[in-house]
Amino acid sequence: MIDLKPALVLFATTGLLASSACQLVTVPPAPAPGASAAPAGTSAPASGSGASAPTETASASDSPTPQDNLPTSQGVDPHPPPATAAAAGSSSGKVTSDCKLGGKQLWGNIQIVDAFPDIKVQVVSAFPDIKVKKVTAFPDSCGKWKFVDAFPDLKIKYVGAFPDLKVKYVDAFPGLP
Repeated sequence: MIDLKPALVLFATTGLLASSACQLVTVPPAPAPGASAAPAGTSAPASGSGASAPTETASASDSPTPQDNLPTSQGVDPHPPPATAAAAGSSSGKVTSDCKLGGKQLWGNIQIVDAFPDIKVQVVSAFPDIKVKKVTAFPDSCGKWKFVDAFPDLKIKYVGAFPDLKVKYVDAFPGLP
């Protein structure tokens, strides 16, 4: 028996099923209740020779009908909304207007770590969540970071993908873009 569960979503959205041979087949509508139809793909034995047995082949009529197999009774939407940019791997961009991310202030003494960071940071050249200026004294406003080796206000880890925060290093005008 062919498992058609992965093809149900394809059927629900397009009306087409992909067979195991990766061919698209159109599924005919289900027969009306009470109508009798011989199963497709079966052959009756030839008259006079009782030696041949019925053979079955996988066909489109063997596939489930949308009324029988779609989980609409459980409240599952067969047409989910499209994926958002946040789900696709971009940063969440939830920097608040008071320059905080998840309750952590985005200024002050910053330590770069390899494990257990407060936030994961990706350096970008366009569309940052915050613009950062490296300073050596007075990191007292949004986007001013003083890098330290001990007693940090915030621990960060640089990542190449799936960051919590995207930053762009600037020489002037740090803060929210």
